[in-house]
Amino acid sequence: MKKLIVIFSILFSVNAVFGQSLKSVKLDSLVNVSLPSSYTKKDTLGQQVYTANSDLGYMIAIRQANEKGNQPLQKENDLNAVLKKYIDGIQSQSGNGSAQNIRDTTIGTLKAKAFTLFQNDPNGESQYRNFILLYTQDATYTFEYGYGDSRK
Repeated sequence: MKKLIVIFSILFSVNAVFGQSLKSVKLDSLVNVSLPSSYTKKDTLGQQVYTANSDLGYMIAIRQANEKGNQPLQKENDLNAVLKKYIDGIQSQSGNGSAQNIRDTTIGTLKAKAFTLFQNDPNGESQYRNFILLYTQDATYTFEYGYGDSRK
């Protein structure tokens, strides 16, 4: 019986040591995101970038302030056009990346776009970057989770 208790205590302690703890990070008064507790924050020219590494990949959350006097979008097509422009910009910055599985989603009551950017790196390993784009009148939020082909 003592051996069984010792085995279970070892198993539970290993889980506690290797478990990834997440911390809720407030990007602004509207949006919170959960990141590993060892995240870093950079704030430059109205853009806040939060980065963190996890056991299986990396995470990035970006809050970019929109232009002053930004007019509210009137129709869903306007929102789709803005988000398509962001997706095209991300894809062009990646070089040989291709945006795949572009779809609409909701976060709470807000509409967002989700997609995967697939990229081959020079070493021959494929890189996947999952994105969620969230647009409000005041700011645009980009959430990214990247991982290698070996983690898929």
